[in-house]
Amino acid sequence: LSHLNLPYSKEQLGKLSEKVYEEYKLWKKRELPKDVLALFIDGYHTQIYEEKENKVVKAVVYLVIGIDFNGEKDLYAIEFITGNENKESWLSVFNNLISRGLKRPLIVISDDFKGIDEAVRTLFPKSYHQLCWTHFRRNVRKNMGKKDASDFSQFLDKLKLEKDFDSAKAKFVKYANKFKDKYPSYISYVLEKHELFLCFFRFDYKIRKHFYTTNIVESFNNILGLIERNSGGFFRSKKMLELNCYIKRNQLKNKKWSKPAPNIKANIYYLIQMFAVVYGDIPNGE
Repeated sequence: LSHLNLPYSKEQLGKLSEKVYEEYKLWKKRELPKDVLALFIDGYHTQIYEEKENKVVKAVVYLVIGIDFNGEKDLYAIEFITGNENKESWLSVFNNLISRGLKRPLIVISDDFKGIDEAVRTLFPKSYHQLCWTHFRRNVRKNMGKKDASDFSQFLDKLKLEKDFDSAKAKFVKYANKFKDKYPSYISYVLEKHELFLCFFRFDYKIRKHFYTTNIVESFNNILGLIERNSGGFFRSKKMLELNCYIKRNQLKNKKWSKPAPNIKANIYYLIQMFAVVYGDIPNGE
């Protein structure tokens, strides 16, 4: 906790850290709501000092931020796993959520990591799955020539005004096919994944903006990145990493996440009905 510049001695900070860490361990096991509106997931790639091996190793912090049917945001999971990001680790993270009571998210929003859609389909088979639209837009610029990427981006700007998923899908497929001969590999990939990129069009226009990007969890990652840099480019221990995640979560709950998102709260009846269409009944507790 020394980086927080609190007015305590080293000994007092040590005792305070232990107290907060005990709170964290209880918080990490807390029961989650059975039914949630959305899960935003991402892996933060970092390095951490392993005392047993006496070296710095690669690691991934698997983060899940949820929005419940009260429109309230919270950090649902922090899982620290050494090595590279992989499907098996995401399955472990999802199983942890399920063991704590979470069963039915309406939508899961993620980046297009290899195997992630299969992991979502395996454990949340009825949930919608949205691949981050913001990342997709960036990748258009990386994988197409400057003029074509500009034209494609302008098309995507107009597409966001489409009234529903089916009309957006038809226009997207028709437009993407114009570039198939010029960029065969990339356009084949885009067409293979297009329903996942366009999933947010299943929501009413006035509520879509909440469900097409992983920005909320990436903002949390940015906080971790700042702490990592201030610590010399890596985390000094797993405990330090977990403490920082927990403290930042509490700060967000007391400030930015202290109130429900107004637009979600205003449209909660519509979202409950959408959930009922997908799952056959209304969210638990509604």
